[in-house]
Amino acid sequence: MGGKVAADISDGAERRVVHSSVVALRSGGQSGADRGAMDAARRLGVAVLGWCPAGGWAEDYPDPPGVLSIYPEMVETPSDDVIQRTEWNIRDSTCCIALNTCVPGVSQGTDAGFAFYEKYRLPYFVFEIDDPDTYDVQVQATVEWLKGLGEEEIVLGVGGPRESEYPGIYDIAFSVISSVLAAMGAPSCDSADAACDAKPSTSGLQRDVSHSVSFRFATRGDVPVILDFIRQLAEYEHALDRAVATERLLEEQLFDQRKAEVVFAVVSGREVGFALFFESFSTWLGRAGVFLEDLFVVPDERGKGYGRALLEYLAGIAVERGCGRLEWNCLDWNHPSIGFYLSLGAKAQDEWTTYRLEGDALSELAGGRGQEGRS
Repeated sequence: MGGKVAADISDGAERRVVHSSVVALRSGGQSGADRGAMDAARRLGVAVLGWCPAGGWAEDYPDPPGVLSIYPEMVETPSDDVIQRTEWNIRDSTCCIALNTCVPGVSQGTDAGFAFYEKYRLPYFVFEIDDPDTYDVQVQATVEWLKGLGEEEIVLGVGGPRESEYPGIYDIAFSVISSVLAAMGAPSCDSADAACDAKPSTSGLQRDVSHSVSFRFATRGDVPVILDFIRQLAEYEHALDRAVATERLLEEQLFDQRKAEVVFAVVSGREVGFALFFESFSTWLGRAGVFLEDLFVVPDERGKGYGRALLEYLAGIAVERGCGRLEWNCLDWNHPSIGFYLSLGAKAQDEWTTYRLEGDALSELAGGRGQEGRS
């Protein structure tokens, strides 16, 4: 259960009961949590402020003007050191929300932030992001905490992991901060408007993504691209030596025998992500399902919603084909991806254990059958 309040850092004076409102949101423009919070503020008409490193550097905007090209209201620090950016944004906030994972060492910037909260005796709220089932309760607690600070006008600082550190954190931050700002009476929020209810969706974000990304099914000529994606994913999972697929095998399996399908996410004519999937079957449901074998977005295009957009596209395929489920596997050490999947409403099948036969063990059990004519 998240929602640790650290308001005791501020003075212990009795707080006045006042009408509190968030007049501005301050963050650093980095991919992931920063940008999700800033875009949520923009959507709801809350002013966006922030210090960014000299040159506007962010992991996906490394060259000047960097994030200043998308957040011109930001101001550069004298140094290109990201730590100065983090410190100054905290220093100039009334209070802060720290979007935090319980997995140690995921985000050095978030960890550094806690030291600055202490240095400036700044009230902060730790919003634990690993369990989406607690989000509603934590949002309510965050709002109550903000209203209890005794500040009429709040400049709210928000920090958390980069998208590369915790894939899916942009969407989490966008949703969480939208909910908090809506409950605090954001300027463009009509209480009768479904977009500003206590649990706003990220549909606005996805509409923005849909304007920039398109999807297409792979063709035979895409085999080299598919293999490159497979190898990039294997390298990310520290298993490149086990990726023994070849272009010849992929062409045979995907296009001659139609054993699986591949969809690309395409931006400005470039394949930025891929998903490889095939149909499964549930005897209990009496219906086919879609099993997602691989999903990968190239590192320089992460934090823009393309991974989520791919999953939404696959969910659409599953529904259109009358399938009963969409499922996939995830390595148990990949906590950022696990958090992302949970945020989508996916449920871990912890009661099941996967067993596998391959190589010699498979051949031995088969007793040599099916080997004739194979190269």
